[in-house]
Amino acid sequence: MREDFRRLAALYQALDDELAALAVSCRGCGECCRFDRVDHILYASDLERDYLLSMGEPPAVPAGDADLVARGLRCPYQSDGACLAREGRVLGCRLHFCEGLGEVDAQEMGEGWHDRVKSLHVELGIPWNYRPLLPL
Repeated sequence: MREDFRRLAALYQALDDELAALAVSCRGCGECCRFDRVDHILYASDLERDYLLSMGEPPAVPAGDADLVARGLRCPYQSDGACLAREGRVLGCRLHFCEGLGEVDAQEMGEGWHDRVKSLHVELGIPWNYRPLLPL
């Protein structure tokens, strides 16, 4: 694995561990991946995008969703509520959880992890280009 990918994967694992300790979770319904319905724009850095794509190309998109995927309004890795790129999903996906929020300040936590990803770019000498992930 490339060194930059290894470092990003380690950062993602630390976040996943923190979220597990907080007992937050995803229902796996896939609604958050339907940007046309929930009015979300998913952002990612170029390193995150490259890491996601290193997991493999998105699967064939059902004909009825092709236009939405082409316009970036539906995640091409989402199928029947399941994320087909779970290991490589970007920070924005990892920080979106449905259950168990309790006293967690999701915005504050998200900003802290965003700063850690940005700092990783600086450490690795990778330009910070943070833009909408989709369309790929």
